[in-house]
Amino acid sequence: MNEDLNLENLKTIIENCKDTEFGRKHNFDKIHSVDDYRREVPLSEYRDYAEAIKRMENGEEKVLTAWKVKHYLSTSGTGGVQKHIPLTQEGIDRYGDIFYFAPFKVMGIDIHAPKIFLSTFVVNSTAPILISTAYFWNLKEKGILDPNDFLEKERLLFPSESLDVEIQTYCKARAALSCPDLTAIQSMFLYDVLQFFLYLKSNWKMLISDIENDSFSIELPEDIKSVVKGFSKPDKAWLDKIKKEFAAGFDTPITPRIWPKLSFVTGIGGKVFLEQSEAVKSFCGDIPIFYFCYGSTECVLGLAYAPNKADYSLTQRIGFFEFLPIGGDETVLPREVEIGGIYEPIATNFSGLYRYRMGDRIRITGFMDDGLPTYEILGRNTLILNMCGEKVEYESIYRAVIDVRDKYNIGSFDYCVATDISGKHGHFDIFIEGKINPAVKESLAADIDAYLIKTNIDYKDLRNKNNIDPPVVYVIADGMMEQCRAATMPSVTTKKPLQIIKPEQREYLKERSL
Repeated sequence: MNEDLNLENLKTIIENCKDTEFGRKHNFDKIHSVDDYRREVPLSEYRDYAEAIKRMENGEEKVLTAWKVKHYLSTSGTGGVQKHIPLTQEGIDRYGDIFYFAPFKVMGIDIHAPKIFLSTFVVNSTAPILISTAYFWNLKEKGILDPNDFLEKERLLFPSESLDVEIQTYCKARAALSCPDLTAIQSMFLYDVLQFFLYLKSNWKMLISDIENDSFSIELPEDIKSVVKGFSKPDKAWLDKIKKEFAAGFDTPITPRIWPKLSFVTGIGGKVFLEQSEAVKSFCGDIPIFYFCYGSTECVLGLAYAPNKADYSLTQRIGFFEFLPIGGDETVLPREVEIGGIYEPIATNFSGLYRYRMGDRIRITGFMDDGLPTYEILGRNTLILNMCGEKVEYESIYRAVIDVRDKYNIGSFDYCVATDISGKHGHFDIFIEGKINPAVKESLAADIDAYLIKTNIDYKDLRNKNNIDPPVVYVIADGMMEQCRAATMPSVTTKKPLQIIKPEQREYLKERSL
């Protein structure tokens, strides 16, 4: 991408959408420059579009955009308010194949080489879907992506219904262990890769036995059994080799010992997902990790351009981008940012969002050869928990605890929360400091879980698939959070309250819970 293309994207959007309701309201016919655009169109958030999107879903046209809406995408917003984001055919076409092909091109690997994709993409034409599903389904429809290039085949890559995570992982693990020449392990989030490796660690004997005996140790629908039976069966020498490697243990990275041709794994990770990124590396060793992409349902605006580097470059053709300095009032264009500066990305896309605040904080790390910036993700403007796409805001945990406070006579309290990926699946650890009977902590955890399921569609979906376990509540004595802060952050002079805490703080409080 270059600055001229960024401006050309804006020109195309303004010209095509000037006769929409939004375009007329904001004088698109009088916009001839970036300054004109900034003057006529204010920065926006989802609430500025919610009513218009409802009208579009009811069939009204030319409200926000002139392009035909292909999908309505589903995600959760602030406080668990579900958002429906329009995605036009023009918008999805502009994503192109760059995300799919990038790691193969960088590594010089044949796109048709043996690979698995740990995520699944469920398409339901009558309901909102995820941006990842819309993207990969569009590639399939255009013939760019052939599901048969993947070891698990179309039935397990594009199922017509959500699959239980154990069924999904079992089948993909069997596919992978049946392929000595596996070249790539791909997923949307590194969390999925970690869960896959943890499943292999716990179940390798069962999986290899099932491969050897053409048997099934878990219940599967008959049509999925047929797909699994169609996997290539490796020879005895290969199975004996990997049995020996697994039996030797996991003190050294297992993945390169099992699949010597594995060239990379992919998944959204990096500094925002540091704990799980480090855990994946313990399985992968020196195998490169591509941190895939950066963005959200509203707009995917970054591509990881190099392996083992959680830096991103701006994506091409997807929209018009500005950057708002944190604490500032005026946006700057991509070439105007400063290295080390912290900004919030502002996106205008081809699906009806204009100067949309992405809600993230990024730090500029450098510039590409074309002069456009690279950046790392620092996190959300609001504190957020996000192991595998659940996007639960800290405020939602607060509301969940408040919702059940009177029921358990907690009275005044303090609390903090952490993500925990040490078990079979990740979960939230919630530490409550106050006058509460430790005997009710399991009931309290169940009520908090029910509240999050009710208010957050992403969390509900992942809980239904068993990708996330229920939260665990710990009761701690009065003053324990201050002791934890002092013990784990001795050099910090300001007494900031603990909110979303780090792994070492989580373990400190666990050891001292009541």
